Amino acid sequence: MKKILKYTGIIVLMLIIPAAVAFVPIGNNIILHKHTNELKKFKLNADYKVAAVDSECGKLTGNGNGMQYFSALLIHSKEALKWENDEWGGVFLINIKHHALAEFMDENNMKNF
Repeated sequence: MKKILKYTGIIVLMLIIPAAVAFVPIGNNIILHKHTNELKKFKLNADYKVAAVDSECGKLTGNGNGMQYFSALLIHSKEALKWENDEWGGVFLINIKHHALAEFMDENNMKNF
């Protein structure tokens, strides 16, 4: 009976450890996509189009032992934009002139604007 319990415990450990190692990156990506989708839904003072989305999770600064998340949206608007969500302090709007936008997007995507 002890032999059966010993082998059962070993088998359970052999299944749990790889499952935990596989779930951590999947869980981090789920959290990252959740934050990116929240960023897309925030209110700005004018209408805009989302031109590109980029996001990354991991050890972004190289310090400490925690997980860090970064999401960026490239948006286009004909009016000046103002951030209206004061509770999110880590969100920044950077104004890029139209001619500088060509460095980030190829000419085919520029026709949509």
